Amino acid sequence: MKIFLAFAFLIKFSTSVPVNNGQLDNANLTEFMGSRIYVPGEDLTRFGINSDNTTIFEAQFAPHFGVNNGQIMTFAIWTSVNTAKLVFFHGKTYEERTRFDLSQAPEILKHDKFDNERPTVLYLHGYLENLECESIHVIVDAYLQRNDHNIIVLDWSKLAYGLYFMGAVPNLQKLSDPLSDSILDLINAGLDINKLHVVGHSLGGQLAGATAKHIKEKSNKALKLRRISALDPAFPGFYPQMFYNHIDKYDAKFVDVIHTNGAMAGAPISTGTVDFWPNSGEFLQPGCMEAVCSHHRSWRYWAESVASKDGEQNFPAVKCTSWSDFKTGRCDEDNFTYMGIACPTTVVGDYYLETNKAGPYAKGTAGMDFY
Repeated sequence: MKIFLAFAFLIKFSTSVPVNNGQLDNANLTEFMGSRIYVPGEDLTRFGINSDNTTIFEAQFAPHFGVNNGQIMTFAIWTSVNTAKLVFFHGKTYEERTRFDLSQAPEILKHDKFDNERPTVLYLHGYLENLECESIHVIVDAYLQRNDHNIIVLDWSKLAYGLYFMGAVPNLQKLSDPLSDSILDLINAGLDINKLHVVGHSLGGQLAGATAKHIKEKSNKALKLRRISALDPAFPGFYPQMFYNHIDKYDAKFVDVIHTNGAMAGAPISTGTVDFWPNSGEFLQPGCMEAVCSHHRSWRYWAESVASKDGEQNFPAVKCTSWSDFKTGRCDEDNFTYMGIACPTTVVGDYYLETNKAGPYAKGTAGMDFY
C-alpha cells in the first residue's frame, strides 16, 4: 500500500515537468521505475542524446490531454554533472551570492566574506527545485537572519529536473562522486570538517547520504561528516533498498531526520541516528491538503528552528515507540529533545511532537502534550 501511495505521489508530481516553454499540466504523464514513459494513448516516439549531454525524449499526445493532435513535446534530462554549482551567500540579502564550479570549491574559502571560525552549512535542494524556489529562499533567509553561518547551496537544478527515475535519481548518483571531491577539497584547503553541517531536503537528503558514503570510502574511513540533517528524504527508489542505497545513521557521526510525508514522498522508516515524526510524520501534515505541502513542511520546520537563536528549542519532542503510543500518553515525558538545528548530537531513537497548522509551527512544550 505504501509503495502504491509513493508512486501515486510521483505521478502527480511528474505532471509539472517543464516542456519546451510551457508546463505539461494536463497530459497525465506517468513513469515506472525508469523503464518506460507511459502517455495514455501514445508511445514514446524518439530517444537520443544531444551534443550538450542532455538526454531527449519526445512524446506524442492525443488532443483530449490538452495539446494539439500529433504535437510533439520534448523532455530534457540533464546528465552532465558540470551543470551543478556551489553557491556561496555572502551578504545580508539572497541576491548577494557567488557561483563556483565544483572543481573550484577551495576558492570559496578565499572569499573575503567567508569566515572559517563560523560553522558552514551546505544545503542540498530537492527534486524539480532551483534557486528561485521558495524552499531555498526560506532556508537561506533563515540562516541569513541567524547570521552565524557560512551558507553554501548546491544548485543541481538542471540535474534534478526531468523524469524522476530516468533522470533525477541517476543524476543524483553521478553527482555524489564529484560533490564528495568538492567537500574533500574544501577540507584539504582548510575547512574544519567538524564545522560542516550538510542539510538536504527530499532527493537532497539522499544526495547527502550518497556523498557521505563516497567521503568515507575515499578517505579509507578516516573522514566522516559531523552531521547530516535529512528533511523528509525521498522515498521512491530508495525504500526498500533495491536500486540505490538510502541515507542511514552510518553516513555521518550524527544523522537527524525529519519525516513529514512518510510513505508517500518521504522515507517511511527510521533511517537516522534520531528520527523525528511531527504529527505522525506520515501522509498529511496539519493544514495541508496535498502530499507536496506535507513534504515541504520538513524544510519549513527546519527554517523556523534556524531563524531565531532564541526560538531554536521551540520544537521539543518526546521519545516514544510509535505515534499511537504518543497519542495515548504511553511515553516518558522526561525523555525529550529538540527537533531542528538545536538537536543535540547525543540523542538516538524516534521522537514525536505536534505542530501548529500554520506558521509559526512550533508549539513549544505544548507540542508534547497531544495526549
